[in-house]
Amino acid sequence: MACLVHYPKTFDNFLKFLIFNRDNDIEQFKSKDFYEVHEVFNSIAAKRIINKETDTNFLDKENRIIDKDYSDNIVNQLVVKGNFIASPF
Repeated sequence: MACLVHYPKTFDNFLKFLIFNRDNDIEQFKSKDFYEVHEVFNSIAAKRIINKETDTNFLDKENRIIDKDYSDNIVNQLVVKGNFIASPF
C-alpha cells in the first residue's frame, strides 16, 4: 500500500489525499470468509467470544474465526452439552 508521508496544506489537497488513500485501500482489499457462532439462551441471542490468546491459529487480525472446522467443532460441543439446535444463519 502506498503511503504519503507529508500532510496536505490545503483543504483541496487534503481531499485528494483522502481519496487517493481510500482508492488504494479499495484496490488492496481481499475478501475473506469468516465464521461466527451464535447461541440463544431463553430467547436471548449472544455471539460467542473466542479466546484470542489460546485460539490464535483459528482467528484473523479482527478476531474472527477463519477455520470452518473449528467453528463446527464449537457448535458440536454446544450441542453435546445441552439441548441446542445448530442451524446456519
